[in-house]
Amino acid sequence: MADRSGVVFEAAVNGEAERLAALVAKNAPEARGEPLSLPESDPPALRAFWRMVGWNDQWPRRFRLHHPDVGRSARELPTLLEQLADESPDSPALAPGGLPKVCRLADVDNDGIGFVLTNEDDAQRRDDPPMTVVIFDTGEKSPVPTSYLGWCTDELIGIAFSSWFQEFVSHAEIPASATETPFPTLSPTTRILAPDVWLMPADGYAAPTDDRSVAFARPEDFAAIFKRPPKRPRR
Repeated sequence: MADRSGVVFEAAVNGEAERLAALVAKNAPEARGEPLSLPESDPPALRAFWRMVGWNDQWPRRFRLHHPDVGRSARELPTLLEQLADESPDSPALAPGGLPKVCRLADVDNDGIGFVLTNEDDAQRRDDPPMTVVIFDTGEKSPVPTSYLGWCTDELIGIAFSSWFQEFVSHAEIPASATETPFPTLSPTTRILAPDVWLMPADGYAAPTDDRSVAFARPEDFAAIFKRPPKRPRR
């Protein structure tokens, strides 16, 4: 794994987060983030990311995001663990050492399925920590195949294109020619196929050959790339 800490990584995160914030502001101005500063005790790259993208209290209502303040997470986590204890008292997440000592919530499912939190116990990985998902009804605790900043970036890309048409395409349909990768550090699977046609982030749980979602401003933009009209575009 490439080094995801230090000043070089922080600079890359800062630049890509700035571009991400501009994309949200351009495509979904009503959903852009407001200024946010995290405490100096937080990891530098993580602070740089949120300083650039800001925060919007409307985001968690539709997307899998949670306010990044670690103090807020500390206040909310006991309630989530109480619910877990009620539904799955034998969950390994409730055992001593079952959850990291240093963590922040990344998502609390709106339908009450579970929650996702970071593991920031490893000082070498705190700039972009790994994550764990906990399911209420089964008590299952398992690693998330996406890092924290990658998760947040992919959700914010979804926000940026929430008003565009989208359609799934097969792996075989995706152009193999050189295209732009706008977020190589934070979301390496996102690609720009044309100015108004974007290949959306790949799901971390999906296989490389699974179908992918494409966002496009107009059906004719999609047709120009894929040489066919969209079948069932959705918004």
